[in-house]
Amino acid sequence: MKSPVDEEQWLAEIVAVLQGRFTVYVEAMTLTAAVVELLAWIDDRRQFIPVQHNDWQSILADVRSGYSASGPKLQRVVDLAYRSVESHFAQLFTSSAGAGGNNEVGIDEQVRDSLRHDAAMLRERLRSDAAIDSAWLDLHQACVNRTKKVEDIEFKRKTLWAIAEARHQNTDNGFGLGRQLSELMQGYPLLTLGTHDGGNGPVWRRSQQCQEFLMRPPAKADCIVWLRLEPALMHEFEVTHGQVTFYSAQLLASCVGHPELACNFTVIPHEVLNLPADIQEHERRAWSEDPGLTYARVLLPDAVVHLTRKQASTLVAALVQISDPYPGTWTQLDGSMLFIDGTLRTWEWGPKARRRDYSRHRSGDAVARRIQLMVQTSQSLSIETTEQLAAALALSNALTRSRDDGSEATVMAAVRAIEHVNAWAVGGRSDWAQFACKYFKQATSRAQLVAFLGEFTSAASTDLPDSSPDALPPPEDLDNIKEELWTTSADVDYFDVNGAIDHLPRLREIYQRHWLRRALADMEAVFSSGKSVVARLNLYDQRFDTHLSRLKRIRNAAIHGGPVTPDACESIATFAYYLGHYCLNQVIEAHLTATDITTYMNNFRAREQERRQKVELDSDYDELFVPTPI
Repeated sequence: MKSPVDEEQWLAEIVAVLQGRFTVYVEAMTLTAAVVELLAWIDDRRQFIPVQHNDWQSILADVRSGYSASGPKLQRVVDLAYRSVESHFAQLFTSSAGAGGNNEVGIDEQVRDSLRHDAAMLRERLRSDAAIDSAWLDLHQACVNRTKKVEDIEFKRKTLWAIAEARHQNTDNGFGLGRQLSELMQGYPLLTLGTHDGGNGPVWRRSQQCQEFLMRPPAKADCIVWLRLEPALMHEFEVTHGQVTFYSAQLLASCVGHPELACNFTVIPHEVLNLPADIQEHERRAWSEDPGLTYARVLLPDAVVHLTRKQASTLVAALVQISDPYPGTWTQLDGSMLFIDGTLRTWEWGPKARRRDYSRHRSGDAVARRIQLMVQTSQSLSIETTEQLAAALALSNALTRSRDDGSEATVMAAVRAIEHVNAWAVGGRSDWAQFACKYFKQATSRAQLVAFLGEFTSAASTDLPDSSPDALPPPEDLDNIKEELWTTSADVDYFDVNGAIDHLPRLREIYQRHWLRRALADMEAVFSSGKSVVARLNLYDQRFDTHLSRLKRIRNAAIHGGPVTPDACESIATFAYYLGHYCLNQVIEAHLTATDITTYMNNFRAREQERRQKVELDSDYDELFVPTPI
């Protein structure tokens, strides 16, 4: 049985994990996502050709690694179904002599049919109550186990989220599972369960409440979602197609709060007409009469409530798209109104422009400092330089914007960027994936290690080591460490990640009763020698290969009409986004320093190889860092 201190540490850690306080890379694709993509490949209507064999091997490897990385309780739940799927892999492909004497790979259609049946059974097993219950217990136990790595715990969380999403449960960042489960674990059942019962109960009871909560079916209701589009001029005051009705803002706004004006409509929006008339006095809830604004009313009977906004947006976007709008018109704005069973549930339109969330940026905006550090090596910008930069910047901007359009858009924008960099750097002589691997694998692994170190050491220098009511004051030397590692310039805080390495042993001691202890102990072990640092970088290299193989598979499928699943794209979107920007940034810096791109890339690769060698042989950790703070 855990001591009270251990229980407090475990509770603090699982709450932080559920809240997603940190971005942690994991190698494996969740088994749920991998099986969904496997089924999509099995049902691919394209004729199999040998060039697809590598992509098939990639998805099979993801299924295997997803199962291996799953927790023991989930493995037991799905074991029989998984073994049936695995048994088909060895017989799935055939080999025969081709016309040129070479072996040609084919696919056995009978085995494919059997695999389809068993994979579908595995998918259903992963959606079961037993699966989500076991996934929660695996996460629970991983946090209890002091030897588990941060990446392993994060994978258990992703596995739980993937199963929940397959069951149509809410995993959004706002009031999704992260917030709901963390509130239950902290003893706040009122917000999630609507009751005070058990709020002061023991931790095991709170965990049991989480199990019960996770097995609930998603809430359903008859829903009506209202959206806004602008600029959108209508030739009629009201247009309807199926369950979607568009209303001119001039007509609708004048009728808000006036049910006696129902005769003005063909599809009567009773829920809006019955609103209190004084809602028009509220700045963020008022219905605008702007003549360039159109409202869309989407009726969604018996719908999963938390999915209605996305469903409504998709329906409206599809109707608009096939109507061939003029570029820049009929654009959906932020904000929505949601009525559930006729009652207004959410009611703020919000600003027309999208707001960005800066709350996770601990150290503010370091762009100015990075620019300052670049000045000494940059050249004067000529007209030719700016023209060269324009193409790279256009790709960079497109990649940045793609995050608003979903993970598949991000994947495709990232690959497009890498392909262009490949063409600019080496004339496209190698495959874009081979190019990325050759020139950017080591640099990406180094950047990921630095990011991991910076995330957790900066948190350790700001969080209280012990927040319990009877905790002793933090040791005096913690203030000295903070003063040494944090610098304030023009009201912006900068953290010295490099300097944090020397303080890892002491930070681990100070935070031995804090959930950060796991990551700090890991980093202390990694930075015990240059050889151990390179061993970790080599593991990150393997993860790079896995992610790049998955990225290539998804890109090939998207280009050639193959299966592209949202979960597969989501599993690789962050990797693709940062890799694409990393490649483009080297091109941009080459132009800024008036260096031939091929020469710059070769020097960049040689420099990364030299960095790793110095780290391994001389334990020169300065080589891990570029001269730019977080």
